[in-house]
Amino acid sequence: MNVRSILALGALLFSVSCGSSSESPQGDATTPTLPFTEVASPISLTSSPLADFLIYSNDVPASQVAILKQDLAVIDTWDGLMTATESQSLKGLLKLSAVTPNNLSLWFKERIKYILQADLSKYQLGLVFASENEVGLQELGSTDTQDEANTGGGNIGTAIYLTTLEEQRSRSNLSYLIIRINDKWVPVLSPRVGLMRIGPALFDPDYQVNHTNIHALSNSLQRLEVLFHEARHSDGNQKTSSVGFPHVICPSDGTIPDNLVGIPACDDSSNGAYSVGAAILKSLLHICERRCSITEQEVLKSIYLDRISRVTTGSATNPLKLLDPAPETGFNAVNIGDFQAFNLR
Repeated sequence: MNVRSILALGALLFSVSCGSSSESPQGDATTPTLPFTEVASPISLTSSPLADFLIYSNDVPASQVAILKQDLAVIDTWDGLMTATESQSLKGLLKLSAVTPNNLSLWFKERIKYILQADLSKYQLGLVFASENEVGLQELGSTDTQDEANTGGGNIGTAIYLTTLEEQRSRSNLSYLIIRINDKWVPVLSPRVGLMRIGPALFDPDYQVNHTNIHALSNSLQRLEVLFHEARHSDGNQKTSSVGFPHVICPSDGTIPDNLVGIPACDDSSNGAYSVGAAILKSLLHICERRCSITEQEVLKSIYLDRISRVTTGSATNPLKLLDPAPETGFNAVNIGDFQAFNLR
């Protein structure tokens, strides 16, 4: 039986096919095109510039890689100018001792490490069954780009991790999942693996602040809001039911814009992904005051207000939450170098 696991994290959609607990998912034995000895080592959190830190899938267009490096360089070169209120807000949201370019960079590096292209069907998954010394192989499912055209990105690492937890309910011998990125198998042991997928809107001119210049600073700030938003989805733990800082269905209580009601595009916590993205954008807007047009500044302010509007107000019976960002302990990696591969049915 095929089980379709759908996880809405920033409109991210993919499927994993596994067998049920009563039937084996194993198909024909095969030889992986990339040996299981080629496993990625954990990425060290160095003091290198943020612009040079991320690993990009080879199928991410070079032009997009260059733009994202330009965006991240904004953090590297930021002068830290902001109001005392904005600094205090960011310190509280991100649990920083001080808001500095280096601290923001380190916070982001802990949560995002890989960038994947929009089409997830290009990537191969491996389901590790340690007790059987086997790895089941399949492709990631495709996504419906029409339904998510306005999506800037998705935290696929968290989505894969949550899918693994769900599958383990019916298949206790599933250890964890691996995903092939370039010439390495990357173990998805926790949301902190840091896999972000580029969304269709991230580079679409129709969704840019400046429609004619993709490299404009205003567009960089908008993309940084998306990047830090997705980074927050790498936080949280099962113990406090905060894994991935998931979005919630927007309520019809008059506090949320009508166009959002009924869709999973809100937060019921004061420190969720929308709050983080908004706080980053508001602080970086001071750079734009010196280098952006009035129109660009106004559009960015409207984006900030949109993100804030997605945080529910709470009530006496259902107060606004403060989620625990402490990360998951995660799964324990095993040596899969000599494991047998098979194609999942």
